[in-house]
Amino acid sequence: MAKSTSGRVSSNLDDREISYILGLHDAGLSHSTIAAKVGRSKSAITRALQRYEFKTFTSVTPPPGPAKQISDREMRTIVRVVKQNRRCTLSDITNILSDKPLKRTLQRRLKEVGIQKHLAVAKPFLTPEHMKQRLEFALEAKN
Repeated sequence: MAKSTSGRVSSNLDDREISYILGLHDAGLSHSTIAAKVGRSKSAITRALQRYEFKTFTSVTPPPGPAKQISDREMRTIVRVVKQNRRCTLSDITNILSDKPLKRTLQRRLKEVGIQKHLAVAKPFLTPEHMKQRLEFALEAKN
């Protein structure tokens, strides 16, 4: 099978690429020619030209809402610490971490990766009678 080399499909366009696309378009090149020069699909070029104008382009707008306070790398560290300290409370985990995120922020990020709070089941301790019965059973079942 021949592999299509019409354009890259992966990440979003950055400011440099958009300004290059706008410049090529302003010079009078077609969408197909621009796509070939930039290495992106024709639809990506078309969308960029619909979204931005040559004269008013400043930069790509950031996504709406406040910026995430915990990066992906920090999130991997948090998940590792949580899995190592399974019985610790959320407050204890925030104290263990070096950057000390807010408890509610940590709770939200952990929920995103599927880690939620749960109550540990209280198991009764072994009484001396239980210990004696276990020892007798083990000695009987030894052979």
